[in-house]
This record gives sequence, C-alpha cells and structure tokens, in this order.
Amino acid sequence: MHYTVLLALYDFLPVLFTGVALYWVVRMVGFVCSEMGRTVALGALLVLAGGTAKATWKLIMAISSGAVDIRWLDNSLFVFMAPGFLLLAFGVWGMTRIVRQLSATPPRVLGPLSVALTLAVSLALALLMPDSPAWSRVLLGMMVVAALGLNVLFVIFAVRERLNLATLLLATNLVGTLVLNFLARLPNQTIPLQWVEQTVNSASWLAFAVATGIVYAHTRERYGVDAAAATCALASGTETA
Repeated sequence: MHYTVLLALYDFLPVLFTGVALYWVVRMVGFVCSEMGRTVALGALLVLAGGTAKATWKLIMAISSGAVDIRWLDNSLFVFMAPGFLLLAFGVWGMTRIVRQLSATPPRVLGPLSVALTLAVSLALALLMPDSPAWSRVLLGMMVVAALGLNVLFVIFAVRERLNLATLLLATNLVGTLVLNFLARLPNQTIPLQWVEQTVNSASWLAFAVATGIVYAHTRERYGVDAAAATCALASGTETA
C-alpha cells in the first residue's frame, strides 16, 4: 500500500500519546512497588520501540514511494509490542494486587512465562512455516489480548478508587481499541480508512494518557510513600485476606 508523507507523520502522534500514558503507568506502578515498576518500564520501552519502528517504516515507505521496504521495521510492531503489553498487563495486575495487600507472586511468575511461551510459539511457527503469517498472528493476538487486559485492569482499579473521569476516559480507550481492531481487519485498507484508523488510535491513547495521569496522582495522594513501601513489602510475603 502507498502511504502519503503526511499520513506517515501522523502515525507518530499515537506513539507520542502512548509514551505519555506509559510514563504515568511506570511512575504509578514504580511508586507502589519498585520491582513491579521495573517490569512495566521494560514493557513500556518495548511497546514504544514497536510503535516507533512501525511509524518509521511507514515514513520510509512514503518518502520512497514504496521503493524501500524494510520488513523488519514493519514486523517489529508485533515482535516488540506483544511481549511489551504482556509485561505491562502483568505488572499492573501485580500493582493492583499489592494495593489490596495480596501476594504479587502470580503476576511475577506468569508475566515472564507468558512472554516466553508467546515468543517460543511464534518463533517455532516462523521456522516451521516461513511462508505463513501464522507467527505474526500469534503475536498480534497476544498483543490485542494484553492491551485489552491492561485497560480492563485500569478500569477496575479506577472504579474501585471511585475515579469517575478516569473510568470514563479508560472506557473510551477500550471502545477505541475494539473499533480499531475491527477497522484493521477490513480487507480494503484505503488512504481515507487509514486516516480514520490513526485518528481513532490517537484519540484512544490521548484518553488513556489523561486517565493514567489522573490515576497516578490519586495513587500518590492516597497511599503516600511510606504506605506504598509497606504494602509492597507485605505483598512480597504471604497473601492476606
């Protein structure tokens, strides 16, 4: 497909909004528990790397009128984002369990395990069926599931904390993600449709960025540094009721 330069540049906007959103996620989770913070920080870097690689691929394709097609940049979207969103989702799950004074062991174990299994299955499919898109579909499927899971975790947390505006914005992001997934599956990906998709993507991540900023500010105000550290230490031990 031929991309216009303006359309390709527009693709960097959701990457920017994603970066802002994940900045707040990393700050919030790291505030509650530094170990979970490192997990989501790695996930955030992988997601941003995938988004930047994809946008860069589009820009190169647009400037060269399709003559220069660097496939690894295009494929990096799935390769980086699938494990990235998995680490983010499990890290945030761990954080939500910690503030409820529950053990963070399940997400600590299942997070890395899910990443390893996803990459192993995708690599096996790529080696066994090099001409099939099955390997990328595995990564795409896990990326979508993990991204939706991340949003749902934030929605549940915002509802529990009675953050109505954040809940509304997170619901907007959730709807936008579902709409974008539907639009991306349409067979005829025209330039106007691409504009619509990127606009939906930008609006979704802008809503998520504002929402996570609200949740982060609320978390710092409610729990405080000492309370967060004590809760993290407690969650590292035996689960409590």
